[in-house]
Amino acid sequence: MKMGGVLKAATVVTALAIISKILGIIKTVLIAYYYGRTIPAEAFFMAFSIMEFIRHAIAGGTLVSAIIPVFSALVLIGDRHKITKAASNLFTLFSLILVIVVICWYVFGPALVNQVLDLWGPRADPDTFSREMWQLTITICHVMFPAIVFFGIVSIASAILNSFQHFAAPAATAGLLNIVIIACLYLFRSSLGIYSLALGFVLGTFSQVLLLSGPLKRRLLHCSWSLSLKEDYLHDIWTLLKPLLWGLIAYRFILLMNKFFASSTGLGNVSSLTYSEMIINGFVDVIGISLATALYPTMSEYFSQKNATDFCRTADSFLRIVILVALPITGFLMVFSYPVIELFFQQKAFTQADTLATYQVLLYFAPTVLFQSFIYVIRNVFYARHDMKRPVLIAITALVVNLVLIWVLRGPFGIIGIVLASSIATGMHALTLLLLHLQYDRNFSVLSLLSFLLHLILITSLALAGSWYVYAMVTSLECIFTTLWGQVLCFIGTVILCTVLFCLAGIVTQFREMQLTWHFIRQRMIRKRELRTE
Repeated sequence: MKMGGVLKAATVVTALAIISKILGIIKTVLIAYYYGRTIPAEAFFMAFSIMEFIRHAIAGGTLVSAIIPVFSALVLIGDRHKITKAASNLFTLFSLILVIVVICWYVFGPALVNQVLDLWGPRADPDTFSREMWQLTITICHVMFPAIVFFGIVSIASAILNSFQHFAAPAATAGLLNIVIIACLYLFRSSLGIYSLALGFVLGTFSQVLLLSGPLKRRLLHCSWSLSLKEDYLHDIWTLLKPLLWGLIAYRFILLMNKFFASSTGLGNVSSLTYSEMIINGFVDVIGISLATALYPTMSEYFSQKNATDFCRTADSFLRIVILVALPITGFLMVFSYPVIELFFQQKAFTQADTLATYQVLLYFAPTVLFQSFIYVIRNVFYARHDMKRPVLIAITALVVNLVLIWVLRGPFGIIGIVLASSIATGMHALTLLLLHLQYDRNFSVLSLLSFLLHLILITSLALAGSWYVYAMVTSLECIFTTLWGQVLCFIGTVILCTVLFCLAGIVTQFREMQLTWHFIRQRMIRKRELRTE
């Protein structure tokens, strides 16, 4: 796939990711509306974190990243019988593994959690996460855990479809999951309470399997349940999977430990951290994961063809794109973090005190939008050239740094210290990966990148300063800002104004990337006009 094809795929994935994240925002707003930072919300968010840790460690992005290079090579050969046989084998193998994992949770999970609590110490303080709340967490986990099997099937199906350069259906799965969770919350909240979210999670993952089955059938022959452990491609996948597992486990372990430590800093802090994470992850998914997903198969193809020139050129372009998009969003979240929380969450069960507590968390957590998006893209550059070990070692090092910083900062700063530790460790992680990438791409210009960053920071600062000034003036007019629709229109206007000021600042200061983008848009408009004339 050429550069234009990669950008087209990235556009499709990004558009679907944006739709999914809009649905995710609606879901999060509804959870905040009904449950706020209450005990049921705390228990659900902790259960969700435990399940997400296990899901991603076994059937998440690691599995997709390990399968795509192997299946991309099979697709290039064009043997559909071999591809179908390999797909059938993978579905059978990982379904069995994940069923065993689910059974192990039901047998050993509660005892393991209680053992951790015994080591953690007595938790009788009503202002922290009590042992009774942990029992509710375990019960919610019991309801959600069958979804892990469906997630494994979805991961394999998504990887196979991506290998065929089909991105739309896999990118739509997240939106479908959010739709089902919202529906279950609306239909069953009065009868099931917080368990309606857990039920929606299970039904949503099953719906994802049904969504991907159609596109998969059109690209494969008849799949069957078969198992063979002697295939060469299994060894290739396992070779790629082993280091990836350690890297992703390190990252997910950081998120889980953040929640675990937050549970001891005060009641409601797990919810504040989760609401902030949902906002952060929404932007990271739209920017980092979308670009990385579209980039990975093509980069793998370039590496297989030993096309180093196009490999480095494409990697450098995407690294600049992710910074160009993520840095202004990071700045916007830092400047407008309080209005964001107030607008989207402060209703019914979510009080003004909850808004203040969550705003402080989001303020210090916002830099991870830039750092984590950059990590996703540059990490796939390493994976595409089959360099798995170094990114994993860096991820594990970042985990250690994060835990040390939490230990140091949690005492004096509480939940803010935990979030600050995560932001610092993620920034170090991103910078280290960039420095290692420079060893491979000798033509990469550090001075050019620094000039690009400084120029981008300048125009972002100008745009944010101007939009904040106008926002402060408008919000001082209480007759406009007192109603919900007034707040919504004011916020939308602020986003539009900030975007316009950003573009104008880029054009006035002759920001090269802005000029190239404007030139590209003009050329496309001229071309469309010529086609209509013809």
